[in-house]
Amino acid sequence: MAKKVFKAHMKIRCKKVLGKIILCSLLPVLSFSQLKRYQLTQPKMGSPFIITVYHHDSAFAISKMQQAFQLIDSMNALFSDYDSNALAYKLSDAKANEWIPVPAEMMQVLVRSKKAHQFSSGTFDITMGALSRYWRSQRKLQQFPPADSIRKVLRHTGWANVELDETNLRIRKKDDS
Repeated sequence: MAKKVFKAHMKIRCKKVLGKIILCSLLPVLSFSQLKRYQLTQPKMGSPFIITVYHHDSAFAISKMQQAFQLIDSMNALFSDYDSNALAYKLSDAKANEWIPVPAEMMQVLVRSKKAHQFSSGTFDITMGALSRYWRSQRKLQQFPPADSIRKVLRHTGWANVELDETNLRIRKKDDS
C-alpha cells in the first residue's frame, strides 16, 4: 500500500514540477500592461493540460503555449510507459546486455531515480515498467495475474538488473539468465 501511495504521490508531484517548469519557461511572456488572457487545453499524459498566458500579443502568447505543449510531447516521447514508441517503454523491452544510448535528460532522470530508489529503500522503482504493463494487460482482460507470472516478470526488474553508463550516456539490462 505504501508503494502505491508513494507512486501516486510521485506522479502528482511530477506533473506539478512539470507545470512549474512550463510556467517558468513562460515567465518572459508575462507583461503587466494591457494584458489579455489566452488559454489552450490539450490532452497530455492521460490528463488535460491547461496553459493560461496573459500577454498583449495573441500570436506571441499562442506561440509560447504551443512551444510548451511541444516540450510536454518531447518529454512524453522519452518518459512514457504507455506509449510503445517512447524510449522508456522501449528500454523496458530491451534485450539483455544490449547497450542503448539515451539522451542526457533521460540519464539525469535515471540517475536521480536510482538515488530515490536507494533513499526510499526500494519503494520508488522505475524499473517496474514491465510489471506495470503486464498488470495493465491483465486488467484489460479482466483477469487477475497468476502469482507465477508476476514472479517471472519481477525477476527482470530491479536496479540489480540495470547498468548505467553515465559517461557514455547509455543503459543496459544485465543478463536475463
